[in-house]
Amino acid sequence: MEKTIRFIKGDTTTLTWEFTNSLTNLPVDMSSKVFTFTVKKRFRYADSLASIQKTGNSFSITLGTVTLALSSSDTKINSGVYVADLQWNDTGKIVTVGVYNLEVLEEVSINE
Repeated sequence: MEKTIRFIKGDTTTLTWEFTNSLTNLPVDMSSKVFTFTVKKRFRYADSLASIQKTGNSFSITLGTVTLALSSSDTKINSGVYVADLQWNDTGKIVTVGVYNLEVLEEVSINE
């Protein structure tokens, strides 16, 4: 996944990460991992202040692929630039998969 994630405020969007073995280039089984995706306005903010935080069953996991669907209510946050990360927890071992800039663009058509 690119290091910048962009979506339009209030739109449904899907984020996808692919995991392959660097030696064999084969997909890696990620099914034992519990993923968390967190979006905040600033790095130093506590997780309790996250604008978006999804974990566990929010993710769809298949061999080599982890997908997160964000609903329009998930993405209805103020437009602007945020920071985000994807982490996994595997029996107490926490690994940050990636840290991203996340840009929420203002919506043009407002469907209420």
